[in-house]
Amino acid sequence: MDYNLCTRCKGRNLCKKPFCHIISKVKQFSKVIENTGTNFAGTSPPSCFVGRTNYPKVNLNILTPSHEDKYSWTRDNPEFWYKSDFKIPDILNRRSGMVAVRAKVNIKSSNNKFLDIAQEIAQSKNQVDAEYWLERKPKYAMSFDSRMAPIGSPAEVKKAKITGNPSVARPVEKAIDDTDLKATNAIDYLYEKKIDESTITKIMSLGLLGIEKSRKLVPTRWTITAVDDAISKKQVMKIKDYKSLSEYLVFQNTYLGNHFEILAIPGEWQFEVIETKFPKSVWNPKGTEPILFSDHENYYGRKTYASNVTGAYYSARLAVAEYLSKIKRQAASLIIREVHPEYDTPMGVWVIRETIRGAFQNKPDKFDTLGGALAHMKSKLKLPFEHYKKQSRLLSNIRCQRTLAQFA
Repeated sequence: MDYNLCTRCKGRNLCKKPFCHIISKVKQFSKVIENTGTNFAGTSPPSCFVGRTNYPKVNLNILTPSHEDKYSWTRDNPEFWYKSDFKIPDILNRRSGMVAVRAKVNIKSSNNKFLDIAQEIAQSKNQVDAEYWLERKPKYAMSFDSRMAPIGSPAEVKKAKITGNPSVARPVEKAIDDTDLKATNAIDYLYEKKIDESTITKIMSLGLLGIEKSRKLVPTRWTITAVDDAISKKQVMKIKDYKSLSEYLVFQNTYLGNHFEILAIPGEWQFEVIETKFPKSVWNPKGTEPILFSDHENYYGRKTYASNVTGAYYSARLAVAEYLSKIKRQAASLIIREVHPEYDTPMGVWVIRETIRGAFQNKPDKFDTLGGALAHMKSKLKLPFEHYKKQSRLLSNIRCQRTLAQFA
């Protein structure tokens, strides 16, 4: 996992901030978790994830509060968190109250009882009651990752038993049962049937999609990006058949200290993300100057992984591709993300996906010229725009195309 200063600090207040989310949650939940016995009944949201340490023998986890909870579904629901305008403490409040019941499992395991239970929970569309017997009492802990929502206290499982009644959506059941359907085709099918990315990621990670002989557990961190990548690629293929936008559109949105400026430019598909991590933000806690990262693709797409922006790139591309597909238009799209000090605890790439989706719910500012659109964006950004202009391959390509057109 990608640990930040808060995770290394473990709530010891090394950053000297007046308020520490982790300290506040330790006080609230450490006694609750550590008073949990070696046998308890809990309600999973449903939530399961696969770790990547010691691959191919990985930790398979079921996340659950240590009690039955009719509102457990709010503990693992990024779409709900965003729509409800949850703040970082609200999210940590729900995540830190869960135990990560886990067992070591080989990625190609079969006939494993705990794996069977985790798979039943992962594919359920409703919360699932289960009973757990642990090797020892759990100890309070929190871990953070750039892709996933925070994970609560780990505890090795001895035995588990489902006591509720999981309910599976018909499209999910159909995709799982079709052992001749390739994983990418299964992802496309589920997305078209309005199954959310979180559910698709869970069942993909638990080895429930794809051709039978190829099915295996996949670390959730990798699966999140794979699902965003697969869905957005399919949407981009559709977009390339649409007519170009006729005007410049600028969208904006801010959530959890992440500010986005999104520019849609008339022309063929291109895509770029530029991120600025300001000092004291989660990925630049000790820095004194902003740090910029960027990745780009032209009309023909990428041949390599977006190693600078990483998983956030694919989550952003999915949100943009969804919008252009919805309005049936093609465009070059530039996303500028400024990460401010308010974003001091990593929440996962869902923040990027949902915030950009939220931006597209707002009415855009429209411009007849690129200059007008960029001038508007400049007024909303904290970092001087010259830094973005220098960093952007997309804007360089656009300027080059305009210059060549003058001599055509």
